[in-house]
Amino acid sequence: MRVARVLLVEDNPIMCRLVCSALEAEDIQVTQAHAGAQALGLWAAEPTDLVLQDLRLPDMDGCELVRQLRRLPGGAEVPILALCGLLSEPEEARMSAAGFNDVIVKPLEASQLRQVVRSHLPSRSASLKRFGEG
Repeated sequence: MRVARVLLVEDNPIMCRLVCSALEAEDIQVTQAHAGAQALGLWAAEPTDLVLQDLRLPDMDGCELVRQLRRLPGGAEVPILALCGLLSEPEEARMSAAGFNDVIVKPLEASQLRQVVRSHLPSRSASLKRFGEG
């Protein structure tokens, strides 16, 4: 059984530790990027099942990064979830138009994070069934 891979794009070290400990406890492999350019490089270097991305990055706007990720090979299929504080209605509309699949509002609890991430990952049991067994 293949381990799920999550790309975490976050520049806050405390948030990185929280997300990594919560997901790694569920046997989810987390790769960290602390800036948009680094995330683009990591995307090209290894397959990713899901992206967790902060909106405020040191080198680019989070909405611009999600647009760039969506244009890369496989980018249309991979769920990209925004990590952010409370949003106004115009900010929510901008994020939806940029291509995020979901929003996780900070501060977040480990159980909530695991639940949302699992809901966007492909089912492990579905990959174990052979064609015609369902």
